[in-house]
Amino acid sequence: MESALVGPFRLGDRKALERVYSLYIRDVQQSVRSVLHSLGRLTSADLADLVQEVFLRAFSDRARAQYDGARDYGPFLTTIARNVVIDWSRRSCREIAAPNILESFAERVGEELDPPAFDAALLANTEAYVAGLEPDLRAVHHLRFVEGMPQRQAADAIGVTRQSLRTLEKKLLHGFRHHLRDGEP
Repeated sequence: MESALVGPFRLGDRKALERVYSLYIRDVQQSVRSVLHSLGRLTSADLADLVQEVFLRAFSDRARAQYDGARDYGPFLTTIARNVVIDWSRRSCREIAAPNILESFAERVGEELDPPAFDAALLANTEAYVAGLEPDLRAVHHLRFVEGMPQRQAADAIGVTRQSLRTLEKKLLHGFRHHLRDGEP
């Protein structure tokens, strides 16, 4: 964002907001369009709704106050767009078939979305938990959380109903939380 726009933008000046919108609308549209297409959910109505939601969030008082002007505005908007698509997907009760699709937002700006979230000790603890799982739970873990397979496909692959798979997932996650809290499987 141009340095002269930062102050008026943060104050909510209408002309500054219009200028920022016109500078970034194409990039936001392209990013959202790309992800919706990859998810097989691209419609002009959803695209328009999501792009407007991105700018509603980006132009909120809180978001404008959070933007410091020191960094490029594109990655800031990309992060908001990523969160809007995730929230929309959750609201529409559909799973994202390939979670790595959301990483296309990061590729567009050439940066990682988030810093590494896990340290080596947590990863080792997780691997120890997974290694000690019963075969059915290990299969659920692998299909759902390693391969990122949707519930229906994972249930078919394991040979259970989707509801049974959900029950196994809950058991797996409950056991993992217990393992992390108490240090035992």
